[in-house]
Amino acid sequence: GETCRFCLSGESDGPLAAACACRGSQKYVHKACAIAAYKGRAKLTGDWFDLTCASCKRNYGCLGVAVASAAWRAIKARRGRSHCDTYVALENLASAYGEAGDAAQQRDILLEVRAVIMQKCGPDHPKLATTLANLGNAYGDLGDAARKKKLLEQALAIKERAFGCDHCEVASTLANLGNAYGDLGDPARKRDLLERALAIFEREYGPRHTEVASALVNLGSAYGDLGYVDKQRQLLERALLIEEREYGSDHREVASTLTNLGNAFGKLGKFTRQWELLERALSIDEREFGPSHRSVAAVLIGLASAYGGLGQPARHKELAERALEIVEREFGPQHRQVGIVLTSLSTACGNLGDHASMQSLAERALKIVEREYGHEHTELVVVLRNLGDACGHLGAATQQVQYLERAVWICEQQSGPTHPELVSILLVLGNVYGSLGDHSRHKELAEQAVSVSQQEFGPDHCRVGISLQSLSRAVEALGDVTRQDQHLAGARRILQNTRGAEHLEVGSRSRINVDPTPSTRVLHSAASAAVLPASSLECRGSVVYHRSFRRPGSASLGEHAGPSGRSRSGFRAASLLHFAGLASLPRSPSTLSSLSHV
Repeated sequence: GETCRFCLSGESDGPLAAACACRGSQKYVHKACAIAAYKGRAKLTGDWFDLTCASCKRNYGCLGVAVASAAWRAIKARRGRSHCDTYVALENLASAYGEAGDAAQQRDILLEVRAVIMQKCGPDHPKLATTLANLGNAYGDLGDAARKKKLLEQALAIKERAFGCDHCEVASTLANLGNAYGDLGDPARKRDLLERALAIFEREYGPRHTEVASALVNLGSAYGDLGYVDKQRQLLERALLIEEREYGSDHREVASTLTNLGNAFGKLGKFTRQWELLERALSIDEREFGPSHRSVAAVLIGLASAYGGLGQPARHKELAERALEIVEREFGPQHRQVGIVLTSLSTACGNLGDHASMQSLAERALKIVEREYGHEHTELVVVLRNLGDACGHLGAATQQVQYLERAVWICEQQSGPTHPELVSILLVLGNVYGSLGDHSRHKELAEQAVSVSQQEFGPDHCRVGISLQSLSRAVEALGDVTRQDQHLAGARRILQNTRGAEHLEVGSRSRINVDPTPSTRVLHSAASAAVLPASSLECRGSVVYHRSFRRPGSASLGEHAGPSGRSRSGFRAASLLHFAGLASLPRSPSTLSSLSHV
């Protein structure tokens, strides 16, 4: 069995934890042994601020609070309560709480530290910038993205004055600020800031460093939110190669990237590949954190989505219910992560034919998401789509139109009028208008769907064919037989090449077939009139939700992002589970920076 690398005994002397990046016989430690090892090394070296494992130079992860608490008590005893070193140690302890998922405790400690640093160092000192950045990330993990952004912008201004615009300290803040913009529904600004951060990290550390991998994960999240899912996949695959080489194939950091990558494949319609990657991530997270941890919930949501895409709605519902139980216990019944899981669960209920439950769950999710993100955030699109779907099946076509029109408006406002997410919503909404007798509006929406599909996917993509199919029905109802025949011929040609003749139903008003590649973070609904059937939801952790950006080594107090610093595409993110601890629910706890005396 496993043994502690320090005392060589097993779990009879206490629980063993895989707390750092060490592997093999060095993998497991007891909490008391990790604290004793830290104290012994500190006495020999005189460096009481180095909280890392002596072998792998990484922090002790799940034992981080215990080790940081021991360091703070030791330094306070040596230096006194009011000494600057004591507050450096206290900030390290706050960081450890953040990594452990206790953002409220992290925030409270950092507010105390900020007041002391302001008094001792002044408002323009780099020490204050680090504290402001960490405080901003704590507020972000607590759901206050606007305050996170404000504090990070203050930190960035101080760091750029102190270090210049191309310093790695600036890159860390740029990355975290980018994630804040993502939380606020501005993926374009997130992408721009992360591109800038990535260039600095690559120049400073080389293209294969773990900081580069962190930036790649977050940048991929931004591209995914902008609809460039294949670009997201490429960035995540590059990040995965770096992390597997640096950490090994079964490390918690690898699990986080596997989750994001799996959900990217899900958005591309490759549900089998999504399932494979997420099952691998689930086995790692359950081993590292236990079966009821928030990080496990992040993977469960993505895995539920995969089962939904594979046509197993009962399994989708089972996993979503398990995730819901975890996030309600971890965050409370009104947290944003609960809203995201409720949306996924409503999808499963809809696919099982329980549209009353689908509507009830989606209405509960809508209240949470509107409160957490506002009334114009892209997180609302999936919820509104599900509500429209449920209303359509329950015979409330007028309400269905209202929900879907709002979803279209949010997509156009936040992502632009040609975003690929729009296509499936436009088709559903157009078909609903057609069923209500408004064929002119149906034609208008179908023409927009054709235009967006051609621009985003190419002229011969199956979505163009499906859009032409819908358009042909609209012009037929308007009496334009010539254009009907033209559109039907175009649809037949494209669908013959992409779907096969056995799928074609272009000559009648029968149901439209399943769109094989679900659009990014938008459900394919099976609304009342000939519409697309529901497919899987991409959930992010707003929790999305982003990886911690931290300085390697222990030269100075480092900025980190806390557990939600890396987007975990399973909730969020919010942007797929930034478990803030749920990608994009944001991510599992990331490693703490090596922090030392400033």
